[in-house]
Amino acid sequence: MAEVDNFKEDLNKTFPCRQSQINLLLSLFGQRHQYTYSSLFIYGHTGTGKTAVTTNILNHFKLPHVLVNCVECYSSRFLYEMILNSLHGNSVTESSDLVKCDNMNDFVRMFKQVSQEKGINQETIYIVLDKAERLREMEMNILPAFLRLQELTQQNVCVILLSEIVWEKFRTGSGYCEPFVLHFSDYTNGKSVDRNNDA
Repeated sequence: MAEVDNFKEDLNKTFPCRQSQINLLLSLFGQRHQYTYSSLFIYGHTGTGKTAVTTNILNHFKLPHVLVNCVECYSSRFLYEMILNSLHGNSVTESSDLVKCDNMNDFVRMFKQVSQEKGINQETIYIVLDKAERLREMEMNILPAFLRLQELTQQNVCVILLSEIVWEKFRTGSGYCEPFVLHFSDYTNGKSVDRNNDA
């Protein structure tokens, strides 16, 4: 418990004015084997710390996770393959070992297979999709499927969508599994001064 408190204190110093978001994320992530929300939607403008805070927590506790910048994914196939290869530990230079995946059905099957091979199928696996607003430009089934990935895989997986736009702009119809929404607000002038003084 002391380690968590020390880490929380360090994180609050590194990211001032983000105490409530840090506390909430730490409580949502919980223990390694604990089920968490199937999807989180974290939004805020550029420079609000949403990606940095999230990845700092995941890295510090060595939680199994994959971070993908959706700007780099020009197709759904590339997105699936980036997630699977990162989870598998394959680098782009080892082209013979790269996992190939064409669609969401294959992705679900291969995700279960890779997580079992890596021995992490009993832990919460976090898939962090940065610049998630780019998913709106892909096939219509991608976003609903990622929001329901825990249900589809029958595994302890949490998809974290990081975006600069509000959740309402993602909805194109009904039937979406609603994510837990967390807002990283802009720094006000007073908070900016506090941040600069801490730096």
